[in-house]
Amino acid sequence: MKKSINKFRSKVMNSLTKNIGKSYLKKAVKASEDTKIEHILICRPNGRLGNLLLTTPIIQELADTFPECKIDIIVKGGLAHTLYSNYPNVSKIICYQKSHLRNY
Repeated sequence: MKKSINKFRSKVMNSLTKNIGKSYLKKAVKASEDTKIEHILICRPNGRLGNLLLTTPIIQELADTFPECKIDIIVKGGLAHTLYSNYPNVSKIICYQKSHLRNY
């Protein structure tokens, strides 16, 4: 019984995760000479590690599509510097604390 459950679980997990990391864009949208995207701002209102990790494919796709753009990231917490420091297109990482936004 355990083997059949493990086999079923393995098939389900493989089917769910087989396309992780693949782009659905198929590179149909290319940065043309008319498209001049120079700066992109990404805002993550919380600093949870899982949510920050979910933005890494977006950053990579933006860097591939618009290689000359500079990406700025606004996040809560201090994990962002460690996570995004290896991306050459990320120019600024702005971290804020919840206490900074109390008056707004």
